[in-house]
Amino acid sequence: MSNSYLYIYPTTENTVYWQMAVDEHQLRMAEKQHFSLRFYTWSQPALTLGHFQESGLRKSRPELLELPWIHRISGGGAILHHYDLTYSFAIPYEREFNQIRPWTCRFHDFCVQYLVKSGVPARLLSCEEESKKEELLCFHHQTAGDVILQHHKVVGSAQRRGRGVLMQHGSILLRTAPLTPDLPGIEDLTNTQIDQQAFIHFLQTSLATTLNYAIQKTNWHEKELRDIDNGIISQAEKKGQRLAQENLNS
Repeated sequence: MSNSYLYIYPTTENTVYWQMAVDEHQLRMAEKQHFSLRFYTWSQPALTLGHFQESGLRKSRPELLELPWIHRISGGGAILHHYDLTYSFAIPYEREFNQIRPWTCRFHDFCVQYLVKSGVPARLLSCEEESKKEELLCFHHQTAGDVILQHHKVVGSAQRRGRGVLMQHGSILLRTAPLTPDLPGIEDLTNTQIDQQAFIHFLQTSLATTLNYAIQKTNWHEKELRDIDNGIISQAEKKGQRLAQENLNS
C-alpha cells in the first residue's frame, strides 16, 4: 500500500465565502504535504469569479448583480453556483506527469467514465470544437477537455499552482439554475437523476488510485476552522482592495 494519503473531507453545504476560504486552506495545507480532495454544495446561490476576471464583468449579467460573489484563487470564467456539485483537490505538481495528460483532462475523464456507466452519453470536447459565447460565465466557454453533453458544457475546471503543488477546482452542473436557464444541467438534459454519493465515491477512488495514494477520511480540526475563519476575513479585505484598484483603473 502507498505510504502517502489522500485526505477526504466531508461533503459540506455552506456560503461562497466559507467554501472559497477552505479552497485556500487546502492549497496551504498541500504545501505542507497534506494532500486532499473535497466535494461541496451551496447554502445560497452565489457567483465566483476567476482570479483574473474584473468584477465589472458582472454587469453583463444584470440578473446576477445582487448575488454574493468573490474571486476564486483559480483562473477561468465565473460560475453561478446553485445546483452544481463542486470539487477541489490539492496534490503534488509533477511537471512530467502533468505534461503527459493534464489533471483537468484526467479528472474530467473520471467524470465521463461514471456518467457513461450511468447511461449519460457525456464526452470530452476536442480542440476543434472550442467556442466562447460570452466573457463572463465559465459554462459559456467551451475549451478542450471540458465535459460535454448534447453540445452543452456540464463540467468545467480551473487550476492554481502553489509551491510544488496543484490546486484544481471544478463544477459539475447537475441541474439548471433559475438565474441561468441557458445553462442546462446533466439531469435536465437526460431526465436522469444522478446518485451524488456514488458519483463522489467513484471520483474519490479514481483520483486516489491514479496517485497511488491511500484514502484517509478526515475532518477539520479546531485550528483549521480558525484558519478558515481568518481566511474569510482576509478575503473581505482583498475584495475591498481589488475593487478600489479597479475603480482607480476605470
